[in-house]
Amino acid sequence: MRVLLLLGAACHPAVALHRPLVAGARARQPVAAAAGAPPAVLCVGECLFDGLPAGVFLGGAPLNVAVHLSALGVRTSFASAVGDDRLGVEAVRRLESRGVDTSLVSTVAAETGFVTVELDDAGDASYEFATPAAWDLVPSDGVADAAGVADAVVYGTLASRAAATREAIREARMSARLAVCDINLRPPFDDAELVAEAARGADLLKLADEEVAAVAAALQAAADDIVRRFADADAVADAEAAAAAVAAAEGLDAGGAVGAAIAAAALGRAAGAACVVVTRGAAGAVLWQRGNSVGIGGEEAFSSGGYGCGHAVGSGGGSGGGAGVTVDTVGAGDAFLAALLSSRLSGACAAEALEAGCRLGAFVASRQGATPEHDAAAIAALEPAGGGASVCLTRELLEARAAVTGAGRPLPMQGGAAVECVGEPSIDPSVVAAARAGDSEWANEG
Repeated sequence: MRVLLLLGAACHPAVALHRPLVAGARARQPVAAAAGAPPAVLCVGECLFDGLPAGVFLGGAPLNVAVHLSALGVRTSFASAVGDDRLGVEAVRRLESRGVDTSLVSTVAAETGFVTVELDDAGDASYEFATPAAWDLVPSDGVADAAGVADAVVYGTLASRAAATREAIREARMSARLAVCDINLRPPFDDAELVAEAARGADLLKLADEEVAAVAAALQAAADDIVRRFADADAVADAEAAAAAVAAAEGLDAGGAVGAAIAAAALGRAAGAACVVVTRGAAGAVLWQRGNSVGIGGEEAFSSGGYGCGHAVGSGGGSGGGAGVTVDTVGAGDAFLAALLSSRLSGACAAEALEAGCRLGAFVASRQGATPEHDAAAIAALEPAGGGASVCLTRELLEARAAVTGAGRPLPMQGGAAVECVGEPSIDPSVVAAARAGDSEWANEG
């Protein structure tokens, strides 16, 4: 068992939650961060090149998160593998040029990853992965130690397709102070059992709205299997929570931001997560988290509208389509996660972090490639669309649940109001630890 420190207002040892992570999880001694040092994050997973209509770009979800975190001032390291080939050399060079620590990027006997990306008229992507690839062979050596001294570990679901990399991710999770799971369903590499393993026990679970139903179903299948084998009270409760998540996913499309918040809350309970974030494309994102400063229901939810992303499709050449104009969506969710996590680790409240994520995600969608250089002026110039600023949805969330369960209770918190972040503790890594015992002519630089 390990102690999980809750996000947001629950960032205090007095409200820690105990739950298992993965089989064989081991305790880790707290590591004190250097005074005044910026937060540190380890990202684990695939390193590959995206073959887009506009050219070839370095990518892979955890790699993209690492690059954006580094651009945001976070001390970032990346654990992956490349081949002994030109692409591998170029990948390492580019990561280092963006300030990412590559000491855990190994060279292995396989080709560096490559994926062919096709974009539809709306800029949305579909993927065809070269298999096998070097990132299927990420070694576990040193990963646990690196995770143990980081403030957070980011991993996804795609890299779990191969046993070696799956083990490296498990090693990182077992030592993580804050485990961040970025759901990345890419058929045919979306095995339900592996998706459920990745999601269960994450501290922060991030996924897109179109992935909610599949993740809920994966959690239900895993929970039902445990009930068949053990049938104890905890297993039955988990299965009931997973069934509720499946039901919530069915109403997601028609429910707007409130429906997304309900689905996020249901997923959080099913996965045992402290925080769930559901991105909604041009409509922004919602964030649900356990615990709050006003003590209503032991949970809270926020929504932020989009920042123009997805309302128009860019045309012609150049490196971008202008603020708010979608060029391609590749990497937008990864940028969102990086800005959200960086903001939370640096002391921003949940609502502020949610807005930061939506803003950076929209900026990346307005540029070619997954990791364009950040343009602070262009990011700041993005105008809110579809609501913009974050609003609190806690009242609506609890009212919706009361309508289903018949549990009537006074709800003094006003819902749908603009959020003012006052007095909400940040994710303090030291408290968390204490509580938890060159240019190229053949490929684009972006």
